Amino acid sequence: MRHENVVAFIGASLSDYAIITEYVKGRNLYQILHHPAGNVEWPLCRRALIEVGACSRRLSGQVCKGLVYLHSRETPIIHRDIKSAKYRLMPPFLTL
Repeated sequence: MRHENVVAFIGASLSDYAIITEYVKGRNLYQILHHPAGNVEWPLCRRALIEVGACSRRLSGQVCKGLVYLHSRETPIIHRDIKSAKYRLMPPFLTL
């Protein structure tokens, strides 16, 4: 299962009840929206999220593409904990 808007699943541990996924460098959307002092490397995206909304529209489209991919599989995968802390923004996201 590979999609550009979905983190790759690597495996699971039943003894620890853990899911293992690929490492995604970056910050989550919650951190960017709620901790502006820590956003020194993200000024363009933060400004767009708050003032213009271009980043938020782009992010929403990427989230929807990932969810559509998961839901449209032969055996659908349902994400039951959608929130801003779950979405990672990587530096290429800055290119609006």
